[in-house]
Amino acid sequence: MEIRLNSCDTQQASCVARGLSEAEISLVNVEGRLIASGRSDDAGKLVLATGGAAGEARIVAVSPLIEGGRKEANLVLPRAGETTNITIMANGSPVSSP
Repeated sequence: MEIRLNSCDTQQASCVARGLSEAEISLVNVEGRLIASGRSDDAGKLVLATGGAAGEARIVAVSPLIEGGRKEANLVLPRAGETTNITIMANGSPVSSP
């Protein structure tokens, strides 16, 4: 499963998606048990193996660069032999001016 985490600069008038690197991303089942986890690369991408897990799940992305520090998204895991990609959009954390 390929996951892309993109952030949007909330200080700008329009949103330009850019990859959010070094975010801790976890894939959990509906009971909250961890299926897989890892860190996004410089492009905001992470590939996770689901280990045969199926059904509904939730992606949790944690980074100080995400507004509120956390973003969650629900999804349905692909069946065995199938692949899926998901892109998660998160508002960037506001940066206070000096």
